[in-house]
Amino acid sequence: MAEDEQVQVYVIPKNFVDGGRVLNGLFKRRNFIEGVGLALIVAFPLWQFPFPSFAVKLSTVISCALPLFLLGNAGINGDPLSTFVKYSYGWLKAKRVMLNNGQVRARKIKAIDLQMAQEQPKDKLLNTIDAWKEKKSDKREPITFIEGENFEFEEDAEFEIFKNIEKRMLEENEKLPELLKGDSGI
Repeated sequence: MAEDEQVQVYVIPKNFVDGGRVLNGLFKRRNFIEGVGLALIVAFPLWQFPFPSFAVKLSTVISCALPLFLLGNAGINGDPLSTFVKYSYGWLKAKRVMLNNGQVRARKIKAIDLQMAQEQPKDKLLNTIDAWKEKKSDKREPITFIEGENFEFEEDAEFEIFKNIEKRMLEENEKLPELLKGDSGI
């Protein structure tokens, strides 16, 4: 029989998200304060400016202050906006100028051209084979041909091998009909 599964029940406290958050956990407290601060910095001077009507004043203040409020709430890279500005300022302040190293020289040849100029293993093998053939051909005595004289070709060992193979194949082909008939006694 299948055993009854026991469901584990855990009690989650109501305030588990409240730590460091505002508006029922909607925004982080620090980000919210920065967003409100940025929005007020822009909204207060705009509110003092004389507009033709209250609707124009309200829509202008909201359209200019709301993006800054949202930017302050969102932060950058998970950090509050002030932390990002602090890190950016520290990075700009700590930038160093690279000093000239007298031992470093600029390349006259591009890296790809240098690599293409290097001898590849395939090329080395082909060069070795060519050198071997050339060395072997140098060992043979050069034959001078004189016009009007008969000459004979040197015997080619490879040609003789192929000739023997061809001869054996012809002999086997002649035996093939006998093998198919069953006369050979196999």
